[in-house]
Amino acid sequence: MTRRLLLTPFIILSLCVACQSVEPASPAMTSTDEPSLPPAATAASTEVINPTETPVPPDTPVAKAEIEPSADELIAFVSDRDGNSEIYVLDADGGSVQRLTNSPEWDYFPTWSPDGQQIAFYTHLTDREWVIQVMDADGGNVRILTDNHSCDGAPYWSPDGTRIAFTSARDCDPDDREIVVMDADGGNQRQLTDNDSDDYLSAWSPDSKQIAFVSDRDGNDEIYVVDADGSDPRRLTESPGRDHMPAWAPNGEQVAFVSDRTGNDEIYLMDVNGENVTRLTHDPSMDWFPFWSPDGQQIVFNSRRDGNLEVYVMDADGDNVARLTDSPSDDFNAVWRPSSVAQATTSPAPISFEKSAQTFALVPTWKIGLADLDADGDLDAVFANALQIPSEVWLNDGGVQEGTPGHFSDSGQELTMEGHGIDVGDLDGDGDVDVLITPHSARPTEVYLNDGNARFEKVGGAFDRSIGYRAVMADIDGDGDLDAVGEGASGTGVYLNDGAGHFVVSEISFPLTAMLGDLDNDGDVDVFIKEEEIGYTAMLNDGMGNFSPSWVYEDATAMRLGDMALGDVDNDSDLDAVITNGHFQSTSHPALVLLNDGAGRFTDSGQQLSAVKNAGVALGDLDGDGDLDLVLTDYLKANQVWINDGTGRFGDSGIRFGGGQFYRHAHLGDLDGDGDLDVFLATFGLREGPNEIWFNHGQ
Repeated sequence: MTRRLLLTPFIILSLCVACQSVEPASPAMTSTDEPSLPPAATAASTEVINPTETPVPPDTPVAKAEIEPSADELIAFVSDRDGNSEIYVLDADGGSVQRLTNSPEWDYFPTWSPDGQQIAFYTHLTDREWVIQVMDADGGNVRILTDNHSCDGAPYWSPDGTRIAFTSARDCDPDDREIVVMDADGGNQRQLTDNDSDDYLSAWSPDSKQIAFVSDRDGNDEIYVVDADGSDPRRLTESPGRDHMPAWAPNGEQVAFVSDRTGNDEIYLMDVNGENVTRLTHDPSMDWFPFWSPDGQQIVFNSRRDGNLEVYVMDADGDNVARLTDSPSDDFNAVWRPSSVAQATTSPAPISFEKSAQTFALVPTWKIGLADLDADGDLDAVFANALQIPSEVWLNDGGVQEGTPGHFSDSGQELTMEGHGIDVGDLDGDGDVDVLITPHSARPTEVYLNDGNARFEKVGGAFDRSIGYRAVMADIDGDGDLDAVGEGASGTGVYLNDGAGHFVVSEISFPLTAMLGDLDNDGDVDVFIKEEEIGYTAMLNDGMGNFSPSWVYEDATAMRLGDMALGDVDNDSDLDAVITNGHFQSTSHPALVLLNDGAGRFTDSGQQLSAVKNAGVALGDLDGDGDLDLVLTDYLKANQVWINDGTGRFGDSGIRFGGGQFYRHAHLGDLDGDGDLDVFLATFGLREGPNEIWFNHGQ
């Protein structure tokens, strides 16, 4: 009776610990009941920290840090202390414990997303229906990822954030399980193993290229490893006992696992090739489920050494064992929160954001052009509005308006309808800021010239077509005026300005999508390109509009959707790249930070920031320390602020602002004239606005 474990840890206990009389928490899998969706989990009661002492009026929305400074030391675990198995979190020193899930079903196997903002787990709905779910890190926003009418469990989030591996018994047969991998949103499920043996309990390598798992394909349970695409399976352990529960070390060089090769289950350590096996625990009780701390210095595990199942921690060499939980119930399946959050939350950010009291009309705005349109020293705004709604010009009430800086008034001008892409700049060389708006339709792209006082006149025939749904302007051919680069459904085209705001199509084109900037510091405009499922390319300009590749980086997770931003994030005087890949209707991947060597060649910094669904990105110095910080926009969830440490390493400040909207673009600028960068949010789609202003209170 020591052979077969399915996925429910209490079933595991009842089958595998012969010396203990433990009743199963759930009956055998015989029911054919259809699944029912569990109720949403109740968010834990958590004190929030306002990262500023700036006083604000009562009932004023203020963005606050959602994560306490100790969030880098959080451990998620499972406990039945409140009646049935639920997901909890505790401080890594064994302090505060908070319950995250609260449903009548049984919840098991938490696994953190790499950014620490979500937790996947599985829920026992019926005896023949186990589903994998995901929730926000506070226990809210629970949604189902698998609905296969089977027994799906033991999820494990890939360190790159793109996939989740899990164990599935499609007919709920405990002797016939397979390893399945799916995208992080539950899509694209594909079976990694496929044989008559029993394969279960997967664990990703730190580079997300390999998966360790358990299999009895050679007789008894041993540890195997396979490439993430299912190829090249190879055996790591070979003992007469049972080896299982692998856990890959953060350095990628070792694997912890559990074995009963000496009589009872103990935790061992081996190199990734299966050699140099070392025993870490020495206790007559059962020691199970090792999981590494993010820095690789400690291992959290479960043990019965004090009677019931509790959570313990030890050094990576097995020394300094300490008990973290002390409950008459069983506590198990403990997993550490990833290190990206640890770097982010060591101290509150010295800034906070307050929502403006101004309310705009409910219109879908794709993007906003910010510039001083009336030359009075403050930033005005042009809304590129979609559908049959005219785009609008809004003037800041500061400056010559002698009103409240940061409050905007509608100028009453109506620009083109079906607006989508927008850029602003001096198109006719007269020293003021003009406007280019391109639609998401066959309607021609329009140019509006400024009279110097923010009154705009359309240029007849500026374009003879739509140049696409996104547009940016730069001097591509080095003739001193701003040209236009338009991005459409099939590619990116370049349109040359005649100096008066009329454009003609050139022979220059790029793949989707493109971002413009001087990548090699030679004074002309180069192009950074993202191609779906291919990767990224830097194309250098010879100064006359001829481009050649200087660098190519393969990335199968690259998406046409998402966003890019160029800026000097590591303060070495060249343009680096921050890239997001994601879309609210499909999937999302962690944001990447690529560092430029000054010659247009980039290196992956190794950072993997939040996999925001809507994947908008904006760079700017939010905290006034001289380096570029980061805003990530999300879909129906709060937007995120990531703070730069000055070397190009970003930490999550914990600050969240907005929520419940389709936020496509965040535009940064000093809207209220107080010397720091505020945020103008363009909202689009689901609820069709309104646009929002969030004021930065600075230091």
